[in-house]
Amino acid sequence: MLSVALRVRTWEDFGFVENDNFDKKFIWNDKEGKVEATSDSLFDSKTFIGSESGIKDNKMRFFFVIAFNKNFKFKDKTVSSFINILDNASNSFNVEIESCESFMDYMLLTTLIPFDVPPAQFIESVIDLSNKINKKPIFIEKYFVSNMNKPTIEEVMDFLKEFN
Repeated sequence: MLSVALRVRTWEDFGFVENDNFDKKFIWNDKEGKVEATSDSLFDSKTFIGSESGIKDNKMRFFFVIAFNKNFKFKDKTVSSFINILDNASNSFNVEIESCESFMDYMLLTTLIPFDVPPAQFIESVIDLSNKINKKPIFIEKYFVSNMNKPTIEEVMDFLKEFN
């Protein structure tokens, strides 16, 4: 029989288990009544895990993929305007922007959103305000959102296929 040393940390409704013999982290699934392995991709010492994305400082992590309009080209003025809009919107909604990554056809935002703020209200505000700063809209109106995990490249490409 394998003897395993486990440490259990309990935070409110979440039971977090570390195993010194393995590199995996585990979490108690209250609905299933069992311990399950969890992803390490977004795990840090300040995150309470309720899903793979997690909860931190009473805010839930959301990932947004917003697609650029066709033929849109970033200019210095547009970039600085977008950063100001994102900063103002995040301040007004009390949202933390953990990262903002720009790719050829889309932008990926990783955010922490308070429980009382509808994620759609935040991102639609960012998209609407950003589209008003340029003669041509920067982003398409539709977006991809996940609070379960960071979107894979396959998920992003499936989303972008709708617009090509």
